[in-house]
Amino acid sequence: MENKVKAGIMGVCIGDALGVPVESYSETVLKRVNLGEDTDTTGAIIGGIAGIYYGFENIPEEWIAELVRKDDIEKLCEKLHQKLMN
Repeated sequence: MENKVKAGIMGVCIGDALGVPVESYSETVLKRVNLGEDTDTTGAIIGGIAGIYYGFENIPEEWIAELVRKDDIEKLCEKLHQKLMN
């Protein structure tokens, strides 16, 4: 049952990301997370999709500054970037 619930939440989250008219990265993420449910999962999914759409430069700097293990995340992003560009 739990897998069905998570799959449903992911479907709603992706649908929200593709269909809800919003103006910014933060508005997109906050609008979905504030609906409740499994907020860490939906925040991660919609944050990723919105990040691709709006671009890294449009993610609020104060949100990035609060990331746990920010240096590790940046290193992984750089490795991914290098793999995709080669």
